[in-house]
Amino acid sequence: MLTVPPSASDTPMRLRDIIVVGDGAVGWMAAAALARFTAIGTRVTVIACATDEPGAFTTLPAHTDFHSLIGIDEHAMLATTGGTMRLGTVFAGEGGQGEHVHAFGDFGLEIGGVALYQVWLRARAAGQVIDLDDYNLAAIAGKMGRFARPAADKRAMMDYGYHLDTARYAAFLKAHAMSLGVICEAGDIVGAARDGESGALVSLALTDGRTVAGDLFVDCSGASAVLAETLLGTGFEDWSALFPCNRAVSLGAPALADLLPLSTARAQPPGWHCRLPLQHRTRHSLSFDAGRTSDEAAIGLLDSLAGAQSDAPHFTTRRMGRRQRPWTHNCIALGSAAAAIEPVEASEVDLARSGILGLLSLMPDRGPMRAEADAFDRVMALETADHRDFALLNHVRIEKDDPVLRVAGEPSPLPDSLANRIALFRGRGRLLPHAGPWAPADWLAVMLGQGIVPASWDPLADAIEPQRAHQNFLRLAGLFRQSAETMPRH
Repeated sequence: MLTVPPSASDTPMRLRDIIVVGDGAVGWMAAAALARFTAIGTRVTVIACATDEPGAFTTLPAHTDFHSLIGIDEHAMLATTGGTMRLGTVFAGEGGQGEHVHAFGDFGLEIGGVALYQVWLRARAAGQVIDLDDYNLAAIAGKMGRFARPAADKRAMMDYGYHLDTARYAAFLKAHAMSLGVICEAGDIVGAARDGESGALVSLALTDGRTVAGDLFVDCSGASAVLAETLLGTGFEDWSALFPCNRAVSLGAPALADLLPLSTARAQPPGWHCRLPLQHRTRHSLSFDAGRTSDEAAIGLLDSLAGAQSDAPHFTTRRMGRRQRPWTHNCIALGSAAAAIEPVEASEVDLARSGILGLLSLMPDRGPMRAEADAFDRVMALETADHRDFALLNHVRIEKDDPVLRVAGEPSPLPDSLANRIALFRGRGRLLPHAGPWAPADWLAVMLGQGIVPASWDPLADAIEPQRAHQNFLRLAGLFRQSAETMPRH
């Protein structure tokens, strides 16, 4: 006799109610993902309290896969939100010095089984002048203002993320999540009931007197971290000494006539001036240290950089660092409720996406969650440390033949993890295998862009005859340029 095992919805310990706190993009990302993958009969409810999110943001290429995972049609999303494609970021120091591109893609094809950039390092040492960006399809296409989605059946030589309007994207996600059965309850949280023995959250109290009970709580309330900080008081590892810019102002300007699929980040005395091109407008932002620069001075500078405005300035405040235990009891903090880093290369949405995927892979039931929480916290600690190091890399300079981290103009010690990575690269151009949010090609692009050049190269490159290498450089540069020229305008 065939026995059918009980479904997840019949399991006595299954989650009955998941409560997501936060009405922004991160909250609705989490709600949509949870509604799509949790067991039938599990209710997902969003408490739509206000969150302090920037006016626009960028995403890394992994966000395209996330959209596929939760059932979002990219064409509909871009048409509704006015978003654009992002092939990378153009960086420049004060006055435009040291401009370079961090593009999402590999640098060329191997030559005789050796990475092209290693052969390039040898050619550079021999005095040859070759632009490595000529072998990065994303960099070439981005500068030309061209874009085409990578073919699924071919090796992808480039990848892409997005530039997105926060309010429009959140509204789009909300509609999608509610079509999946997510419930929305408006209200601000004024308190919580906790289990007297375990300390876990039992229910939340809203301003109108209602209570909302749940088995699992997800804090997507932004930097205020209403659950993780205010109610649970989880510890926070402060990175303000590394990232002193704790405030940002953003404003909208008219849309650009030529929409390049690249964001820009240019150093200004207070901090980074970032420009994100959207279909309906251009979003400018300036980060600064509130202890050194007033709001008025920041607005004045951003006005002069952005030109004509299309909306009022919007301020956000962030404490840079990470929550030591983003999963505490039955509460998981995501996005800037869990961590905040300099939003130049990656955004809080990228951090949130990693957390959402981690939660889905460790989804608990109503039983003890400590093992899942410990595993989640370990993974997110490594993830946020990689994001921290990658953001700091844009502040590293080589001075007197040593890498120096400049924070607010002053030298500061490098984290050991970043110092070790730089030392490995400065020897023979070695890059660690892909084991985090950033691929080896990402580290390569920014290292070289910051003037960090290896002293030597992989000895295997010496097996490639110089004439053969030269011919390959010429051939590949032509192929990459031709490929980019065939792409449509962005």
